[in-house]
Amino acid sequence: MPRRRRSTSHAHRAKPAKLTTRHEAPLPSARGTAVRRPHKPRHMPANGDLARVRVRASFQYEDPSSEPQALTLYVFDDEGHAMCHCQTRGHSGQLELPRSLLGQTVTVGIAPAEPGRKPPTLAHMLDRGLTVVRVPWDDSRKGLWLGNIVIPKHWFKRSCCRVRGRVTRQVRLPNGQVVTRPLCNARIVICEVDISPRLIIKQLPNDLIRQLEIDAADLLSPRLPQPPPAPPSAVSHIPVIEHEQHRHTSHMDHGLTTGIALRTAAAAHHIIDDVTDIRAHLLAHIGILHKHWCRFAQLYQKYDVDCLTTAPIDENGRFDTDISYPCYGDRPDLYFKVEQECNGVWRTVHEPSIACNTRWDYCCGDHVEIVVTNDNAGLGPALTMCGPFAAPDPAAVGQWHLLPYTSQVFVVHTALMRTGQVLLFSGGVENQLPRESRVWDPFTGGFTGQVFADDLFCAFQVILPDGRVLVMGGSHYNGPHGQGVALSYTFDPAALTWTKHADMAFARWYPTAVTLDDGRVLVASGRAAGPVVAQMERFNPSTNSWTTLPGSANKGLDIYPSLHLMAGGKVFYTGTRWEGGSSSPRPWPAPPLTALFNPLTNTWSDVGAHVIPNRTEGMSILLPPRDSSAHHHGHGEAMPPPGTLSRVLVFGGDCGSPAERVSAEVIDLADHAPVWQRIADMHHRRVNPNAVLLADGTVLVCAGITGFKWDPDPGRVLESEIFDPQTLTWKRGAVMTEGRQYHSTSLLLPDGRVLNAGSVGGSGGGTNLLSMEVYSPPYLFRGPRPRITAWQNSVRRGEHLVVTTPDACRIRRVALVRPGAPTHHTDSEQRYLPVEFSRDGSCNLHIHIPEGPGLLPPGYYMLFILDDCDIPSIARFVEVH
Repeated sequence: MPRRRRSTSHAHRAKPAKLTTRHEAPLPSARGTAVRRPHKPRHMPANGDLARVRVRASFQYEDPSSEPQALTLYVFDDEGHAMCHCQTRGHSGQLELPRSLLGQTVTVGIAPAEPGRKPPTLAHMLDRGLTVVRVPWDDSRKGLWLGNIVIPKHWFKRSCCRVRGRVTRQVRLPNGQVVTRPLCNARIVICEVDISPRLIIKQLPNDLIRQLEIDAADLLSPRLPQPPPAPPSAVSHIPVIEHEQHRHTSHMDHGLTTGIALRTAAAAHHIIDDVTDIRAHLLAHIGILHKHWCRFAQLYQKYDVDCLTTAPIDENGRFDTDISYPCYGDRPDLYFKVEQECNGVWRTVHEPSIACNTRWDYCCGDHVEIVVTNDNAGLGPALTMCGPFAAPDPAAVGQWHLLPYTSQVFVVHTALMRTGQVLLFSGGVENQLPRESRVWDPFTGGFTGQVFADDLFCAFQVILPDGRVLVMGGSHYNGPHGQGVALSYTFDPAALTWTKHADMAFARWYPTAVTLDDGRVLVASGRAAGPVVAQMERFNPSTNSWTTLPGSANKGLDIYPSLHLMAGGKVFYTGTRWEGGSSSPRPWPAPPLTALFNPLTNTWSDVGAHVIPNRTEGMSILLPPRDSSAHHHGHGEAMPPPGTLSRVLVFGGDCGSPAERVSAEVIDLADHAPVWQRIADMHHRRVNPNAVLLADGTVLVCAGITGFKWDPDPGRVLESEIFDPQTLTWKRGAVMTEGRQYHSTSLLLPDGRVLNAGSVGGSGGGTNLLSMEVYSPPYLFRGPRPRITAWQNSVRRGEHLVVTTPDACRIRRVALVRPGAPTHHTDSEQRYLPVEFSRDGSCNLHIHIPEGPGLLPPGYYMLFILDDCDIPSIARFVEVH
């Protein structure tokens, strides 16, 4: 098939002439695409001794009705490389030639102007049927006269070709399922391969021709032996075609092509034997070689491409556009690249080898399927429904994994710090264990150790606005069992050190603290040695000092009462607690009614009783807002009203009856007359359970027992459960490796997994577990995670922050999650707040930080972005002021 000049799009119109004195020759890359380096022709002087020369000709168009077109003139050295080139203006152009060529014959090629293309070689021009002339340069003042040049009409005959297809990325899930996704903010780059396999075979050196025949031996029929050719005469230069002989032709005669080949042979000092036959044999089977061309890696560097145009890829991965190319009766050879845009910059995410991925002889209108394999390519929305998934697939139930190392210290208290590391400690635990803590890095598995002077066993901890961990209360290391202390410490996540601060006014063993809307910390309950402390105190992180609240704030709440900061800024006592007297006999006395505390007035107001009384050693958790205010709206769509944190879930506990330990209740304080409502039961009875807000807004419930913690067999529950706050339903989760109960903790990590650590074990709780187990929720098995590549790490309430992600067009939710700090199945820090956001049409999400009281107390938050399958990113920490 004859080759044509490379095609161009409508956008590539001829431009005014631009003088050029050197070009860049392709340097093949490892994948076969051409990068460029300057080519220095042999005749170009290093010192810039150049003469500006006017080149003239009489251009006559074969089609008299044709408008004059822009042409490019090339001057070639004796090795066939372009020394310089320029575009014509009318019937002339200007070149810069080395003065050393004065008095010699110059080889000049004429071709249609193609702005942006690399200069061709002389052999390439001959193969494309373009005009080449030899003219003498006798007088630098007169320049070069090319004579009468006829421009064939087929040079400018163009055809329109429809190019369409789909671009996707295939993702294999852990269960083996392959899902297909389009790309986000992508475009297709349509290129034409400038040199075909046929032309490559014509131009290959003899040694590569022989090697190609060997490599393709299994594909081709045997070559019949030919008699050896007669030795040709060596030629030392390209045959001269005098300019007056060139009148009406667009092709050089066969002598010029033969002369170039002969000169190469003579320079190598050997005679061509059967290479001509091999070359002819390969060309005769070019159709077969086409299909297997990808196997000949040694030929990749021979390719060159010109990119014609770009076309947008829609949200379904499809593109459909037209290209314009010169029509010589053949079809274009098209090659495709894929680019993605971020902040005005297009980045190539798909650029496969040319040899293996060119659509040879593309039939206009045929569908092209392009599969991107680059893991960094940003994905668009799912083309099919996500799921459903069924047990035992981890995409439905998640997966537990016992870590191959221990926590090194017994874990009763944990806190996730702004560094992404986890603080682990316990104190003496009534057995005079070492007063040491560990900081665990969940990404590396490494530990660092610290010591503290006092016993922080059965204290409480919260995260301060500046990221320090505040710990208050605890017990006497050498004192009687259950005697509280008034200690307060902070742990610095940067320095990894403990600092002791002023004591509280009251000793507190088993207290609960909660961060208020202004960043100060309220502490309640706990006991010294006798009754529960009714007085409440407040910690000021700016001065590291304590203030006792007035008597109107006093309330006996039993030990470890569950407290949550609610929307509006009030603190809600949810009714779950630990009993304040002896741990036996039972039944325990009923706890006080659930109630709201107003920090502005230091007063309490009752809310009401649970449906199931006495949720001692149960757990409560602040739920995310309802869906109506939880999801994104889309680019250009109206935003929903801000979310509100007004619902609380309580579940499990003693309940006065083993049969009721499966029960759960929800209350919404935003209701006109809020009351506790019993919802669907859990799948298992649970006392001493743990609950964790997951990155997708669901709640993991794990651990716990069916009986009493000091029983010989307390009935440890291994199966976890997942609670959906939107449907108020439960589904079964994966089964833990090791049962955990009293003194265990569960904590959400920045990568979306959950750490389980601590717990008494053995018969009657006589041992302390040091094992660590990690839960990977179902969303980690449902597909590739969206990525956050840039973000603001600090923002004020009421302002916006910008997050950059290549997956912007598939993001459906953005959530701020406060790091947890659990102990004794109580965690006042957890909160999950979806926030409003919009897209800018590129790779940025503009996130609005709400300023309503009680929504986001100041401090550090994990920022998750979630896609249309509720798959979260790895969190980034953002400081909210």
